[in-house]
Amino acid sequence: MDITHLLNRVLEVWRTTTTDDGYGGQETTLTRRADVAAKVDQPSASERMLAQQAGSQHTHSVYLLPGADVRRGDELRGGGQVLRVRHVVTPPDPSTARPNANSPRRKTMPEPPDLPTEPQDCRRLAEDTTQPEAQRLIWAVLAVAGELHELRRLLRKR
Repeated sequence: MDITHLLNRVLEVWRTTTTDDGYGGQETTLTRRADVAAKVDQPSASERMLAQQAGSQHTHSVYLLPGADVRRGDELRGGGQVLRVRHVVTPPDPSTARPNANSPRRKTMPEPPDLPTEPQDCRRLAEDTTQPEAQRLIWAVLAVAGELHELRRLLRKR
């Protein structure tokens, strides 16, 4: 399926590059890489909810042609918007590539950290009073589930 007629915007692709500064460190700059034809959409409610459950935020869906050189961490600029690419998804029909982008003007979340896998880590997060009450409750349930799993494993060894 050809989607070229749906790509109604041109976005600039900016990529972070690092160079030696001559003093043992590095300088980081954004470099304009290319212009790409794109379509920018708002994500569906279910896409936004999935992102929130993962501890991230999905503010825009950007559709591109498959040959577009867009990578995670790139910035897409155009029409007064600056979007940071968080993920690039290649759909089953490879006629389009779709990076999920976040607008820096909205509150963007850092990449979600590795989630705890041990019950004691879940318990620590459940007892963290800086966490919202709903998240603390979820961590408490996960801690109890992890502890029950450990007890069952120990009982099976007997």
